[in-house]
Amino acid sequence: MSNGSIRTEVLRRDNKRCQICGTKGTKKNRLTMHHKVYRRNGGTFSVDNLITYCRKCHDKFHEEHG
Repeated sequence: MSNGSIRTEVLRRDNKRCQICGTKGTKKNRLTMHHKVYRRNGGTFSVDNLITYCRKCHDKFHEEHG
């Protein structure tokens, strides 16, 4: 499965909404993929290891969790 089709599948599964705040995303606050298990820790670029966050929530998550 290509990265584009994985992203499409994750967005579909997550209803095209940020899984933290529920936003559908905008041009200013786009939706992004977050790895549940970071790649540096052995996580994969797979549907099961990705979750949809908006850019604001993704940035905030990394500020709080490193």
